[in-house]
Amino acid sequence: MIRVARARADELARCLAIRRRVFVEEQRVPSRDERDGHDEACLHWLAAELKLHAQMPVVSFYERLGYTAEGPVFDEAGILHRSMKKSRPPC
Repeated sequence: MIRVARARADELARCLAIRRRVFVEEQRVPSRDERDGHDEACLHWLAAELKLHAQMPVVSFYERLGYTAEGPVFDEAGILHRSMKKSRPPC
C-alpha cells in the first residue's frame, strides 16, 4: 500500500532533492530548467501522482500501469514527453 500525502513545508528540501537526483543527476536536465522559482509557493506530493509527463521511451511502461496518454508529444528540457493520466478507481 502506498500512502500519498501532500508534502509539508518542512519536507520541501526532500522533494527538491528527489527531483534533483532524477532530473539533474540521472537525466542531465540543466538545473536552470528543473527549477522555475515557484517551488516555495506550490504544493508538492511525496508519492506517485495520477498525472505526469512521461518521457517517450517509457510511455508503454506507464500504460501497463493503467495510465493513458493524452495530447501531442512535446519537448520538455530537450526531452520528448507525453502527458499521461490515470483515472482514479470509483470510491
